[in-house]
Amino acid sequence: MKKINMLTFYVLILLIPTFIIASPITLIYHAEDNDLDARKYYEIELLRLALDKTKDKYGEYKLIPSKKMTITRAVYNLKENKIKNFILKNSVKNNLLNEFSFSNFPVDRGIVGYRVSFISPQMKEKIHNIKSLEELKTLKFAQGVGWLDTNILKSNGFNVSMIANYSSFFHMITLNRIDLFPRGINEILAEYKTYKYLKKLDYDRTFALYYPLPRFFFMNKKNEKITKRIEEGLKIGFYDGSINKLFEKYYQPSIDFVNMKQRKIYKIDNPFLKGIDKSYEKYNYPFLIK
Repeated sequence: MKKINMLTFYVLILLIPTFIIASPITLIYHAEDNDLDARKYYEIELLRLALDKTKDKYGEYKLIPSKKMTITRAVYNLKENKIKNFILKNSVKNNLLNEFSFSNFPVDRGIVGYRVSFISPQMKEKIHNIKSLEELKTLKFAQGVGWLDTNILKSNGFNVSMIANYSSFFHMITLNRIDLFPRGINEILAEYKTYKYLKKLDYDRTFALYYPLPRFFFMNKKNEKITKRIEEGLKIGFYDGSINKLFEKYYQPSIDFVNMKQRKIYKIDNPFLKGIDKSYEKYNYPFLIK
């Protein structure tokens, strides 16, 4: 009897599915080249949420940062598959959807397309005289190298200077070298708090720009199983309410801070979304513009 029980025990051990004892998969997310980027906390927690929601189906994981790099370098590494299991949050445009595997869910729930600007001291005195979009386009805007926002603004006729170093934006605007530095309304409060040691730093209270700007999690084409897992987890989190709680935790204070009701909103086109599947829009934050 004892021998039979031992035999049964060994048979059961052999029958344990291999995925239970497999090593956790290591996933590497893009680390920004700037230490002070508060947006990253939301992004990392969102990734963890999606992966936790799907552990029973896909198994354990480890999530670690990459070496710090610019968005341009990150896209290159993704395309060439230089970093195994590399995850990059990036703004959606037609060619990226063809080149990479992606999770069809808006990471920031579309809110980053609502843009409120840091403003220079001298422009703060003049901005109330700006009454139209055409007048706004004559001012000197700044955006980053490799940012889709830069190309969107330029394609709509804005005067845009490109700046490579993130912290330089805040110094340059206080020195009147640029007029306006538009930021997503989920970004501006954290940045204002971070750089408020610059005594002349201020933000505009009169207008906001809006253009659709979904951001997805992208991976190399070889990682379609992982992007599928992330997408499944994000959708589970959306429908069970956990993503909304996370979103409000990080972004509601900034949404309240910018007071959109007091602003004139100028809607402009994002030409880089032409022809793409817009099923992601049902996950967007319900806001002012549809």
